[in-house]
Amino acid sequence: MGERPEPLELTLGDGRIIKAKFYLVDLELEGRIWPVRVASFEGAVPVVGVATLEGHGFTLDLDKKKLTPSRGNYALYV
Repeated sequence: MGERPEPLELTLGDGRIIKAKFYLVDLELEGRIWPVRVASFEGAVPVVGVATLEGHGFTLDLDKKKLTPSRGNYALYV
């Protein structure tokens, strides 16, 4: 969908500061599609954070290791 032309500095959870490119992409999950921001940098591992999942109506059941809808197909804007 879109790309920020210049990389930005990003502080990782382990304290490292890296340069990352940011993109806006469509994510499709369980038949739902919504735009998400993606940070891309060398050594990055693809993950979808819990805030993104919950904000779009999904709950992760750790016991069953399953993703389940927690509400209808609409986005939560806070």
